[in-house]
Amino acid sequence: MTETSFSKRFAASKGDSIEYQGKTVFGIYRRKVHKDDVIRVHFIRSNVAVREGLSVSITKGALVVNGQRLRDIILWMDTTPAGLEIVCQTPKSGAMLHVWNSWDQGGILQSWLGNAAMLIEEKEGSVILRCSDGLGDPEFGDLVVELGFAPASDQVRSLMANVQRRSRVDGRV
Repeated sequence: MTETSFSKRFAASKGDSIEYQGKTVFGIYRRKVHKDDVIRVHFIRSNVAVREGLSVSITKGALVVNGQRLRDIILWMDTTPAGLEIVCQTPKSGAMLHVWNSWDQGGILQSWLGNAAMLIEEKEGSVILRCSDGLGDPEFGDLVVELGFAPASDQVRSLMANVQRRSRVDGRV
């Protein structure tokens, strides 16, 4: 176990990134998104001993997944369809996407505890998140996922015009 857990260090930094073994680690990935931007989710690998997931939320808008309009969603490695696409439905520019790793511990959703953190590798048009769940020593291979980002096509805009608003939906996939 690290001397002081990441969760305590993130709390002391008020959520800012921290340094660990010469690398910058984050508790959350944030990205500005625009109307009808498309996010393509590609899970690369995960810890087989723990059910790993990715929590995604948006401010000033909604996420459209499989025709459902949601404020937040948990994408589980073991149940999320390959190549899942999320469409950001925002009233205007300035919406913020928030992404962090989560895990199931005995049927209880866990996030931001112990040594939960991410290494973030920005690439052109995508980001790779190397996540450490909060269990035990930091291991940034607990969940590895790539998120691809693309502006909306005319086809996506047409589909979004038909998505109904939903007041409350369980956002677990």
